[in-house]
Amino acid sequence: MYSLVFATPKDIFATYLIIMTSCIASFPITMFFLSIVKGVKNRW
Repeated sequence: MYSLVFATPKDIFATYLIIMTSCIASFPITMFFLSIVKGVKNRW
């Protein structure tokens, strides 16, 4: 397990950037799936 105690601020910032980027990247995909689910529910 990677300890945050030994992490430099640069490492913490890089990890934060990676998490933010993945959230921003997955947001349109999530909205796309939600619109599909809503469309299927409306069809039934």
